[in-house]
Amino acid sequence: MTPLETAPPGLAGGRRVFLKREDVHELGAFKWRGALPTLEQYQTRGARGVVTASTGNHGAATAWAARRTGLSAVVFAPQNASRTKLDVIASQGAEIRLVGRDLDEAKEEGRAFALARNWPFFEDGDEPAQYGGYGEIAIEILQQCPERPGAVVVPVGNGALAAGIGLVLKERSPGTALIAVAAAEAPVMAPEEAAGTTAARVEALAAGPGGSVPCPRPPPRQATSATRSGKTTRTERA
Repeated sequence: MTPLETAPPGLAGGRRVFLKREDVHELGAFKWRGALPTLEQYQTRGARGVVTASTGNHGAATAWAARRTGLSAVVFAPQNASRTKLDVIASQGAEIRLVGRDLDEAKEEGRAFALARNWPFFEDGDEPAQYGGYGEIAIEILQQCPERPGAVVVPVGNGALAAGIGLVLKERSPGTALIAVAAAEAPVMAPEEAAGTTAARVEALAAGPGGSVPCPRPPPRQATSATRSGKTTRTERA
């Protein structure tokens, strides 16, 4: 369980605000919560290894979870991927293969490799187990918060984090609003949410170069039906 801390006054703006400190995990991000249950399912089904494509946190989380489940991990990344990010992935024991000009091409190569090995390809946002893992964050918030929160503010990438948290809030705290926030420079799902459609492609801010990344599947609609979308003018890098 990661800590829930009172936000500093300068950030809270006179309101009672708490910060869910997912950054205190050794990987510095929440992605492990979705990777671990997903790889546990792969292992249960008899997989010996897992393949994914990533330029950053997803790849590191996959490698981290693979080490804990006894699976081999191969992470495909574009040739111009950030060396700093790749070093984190490698530190978790994954094999890294640099191919293609962007993340799309790396994914194509990764899928072909996984098919040849008969290993699962872990597409970020495409595994139902991820939603359950991200939902644990909401469960912890409800346990740690001294009172029912009026709103939970969640950063949006491919929508999986917001969907997982939203599913739990809808069931356990329906009066709590879920507010999804994206960077103004890359609003991601905000326009599609407003239009009632799902983002087909988003621009990747994470890890610098990498091109565009697909949103593999629409987030569960029951999780996003009460979501308020917003933008921040400050660039956030996942």
